Amino acid sequence: MKDSGLEVALIDRSEFPRDKVCGDAIPAKSFQYVNDLVPSSSGVFSEVTHQKVLESYALYWKGRQIWNKKFFFPMVNIARKDFDNYLLESVKKHTQTGIHLGVKVNSISREEDGLGISNNDQESILSAKIVAFANGSTSRLFESTTQKKIELEGYGSAVRQYFKNVRLDQKKNHIFLPSKQKVPGYFWVFPLGNNVFNVGYGGWPKKPMSFKKEFQRILAEDSSIGQYFEHAEPLDSVRGHKIPFHSNVSDLVGERCLVLGDAAGFVDPMDGHGIDNALLSGMLAAESISASLKGNEFDQGELDRYMYLVESQIYPKLNRNLSTLKRIYPFVSGLQRLRLI
Repeated sequence: MKDSGLEVALIDRSEFPRDKVCGDAIPAKSFQYVNDLVPSSSGVFSEVTHQKVLESYALYWKGRQIWNKKFFFPMVNIARKDFDNYLLESVKKHTQTGIHLGVKVNSISREEDGLGISNNDQESILSAKIVAFANGSTSRLFESTTQKKIELEGYGSAVRQYFKNVRLDQKKNHIFLPSKQKVPGYFWVFPLGNNVFNVGYGGWPKKPMSFKKEFQRILAEDSSIGQYFEHAEPLDSVRGHKIPFHSNVSDLVGERCLVLGDAAGFVDPMDGHGIDNALLSGMLAAESISASLKGNEFDQGELDRYMYLVESQIYPKLNRNLSTLKRIYPFVSGLQRLRLI
């Protein structure tokens, strides 16, 4: 996490550590990005105390394990509360970044030599030459600032709940294809260590539905899954979130600003994770912003370098997986209507 020498501020509406709804399975590519960024990081996030290193994942259908695959690269499950706090503490330790926590940004205004950032009470927080928006898939702050709409192909949905005492192997991730589910999707049980599991359900609805109710129905009615929860105890309530699917028509760059992470729709539509793409997009954004500031060029033309990097390093995989999802969705939906799955 090399300090650029630039004056940088990080603003977040939450205090840390804070929870984030997620499956808590950190993709292998994330190791590379974090180890490149954080000088003291090595292996599988060596400085994160609460983590679970996995050997493999198993796929189940109608109560039977039909696939077991060993991970080629290490897979680590870490609660996002711990992982995100680790990243923040690394920023504090290795850079001179100004940290503003518990501050909700309400508006961005154009100023003579930059952008003015104001809070919910319309009080000025600070002024910036360039702003990077990484504030989630439901935020419209980038759009209100640039008058550009982030076009998405749509949304998936997922819910998550923590349990203890689930009767499953804690050395592997478990993915179930529930019977009689209402939309194509999957049910997961990911161990976090100390007999704690991240349990969730996600899918790709064509029209609005309650994933919380479907999650609870699956646990109650699908015995091929429910059998593992006979003595399980919930540790919190069911929480959910949207999964944005990107579109190539979106322009992620405006004058003096750009957008990344979930706000740009960088979630992989096939497996529902986005932390690896979020980390990569942050690195690409930093590269583009640094070049813009050093060249004292702040128009969209200079920041378009970020768009080029996204199109070459992030979009290809997302495009392939979104195309695959569109092809298999009608097939799986047809099998469900015939009660074959």
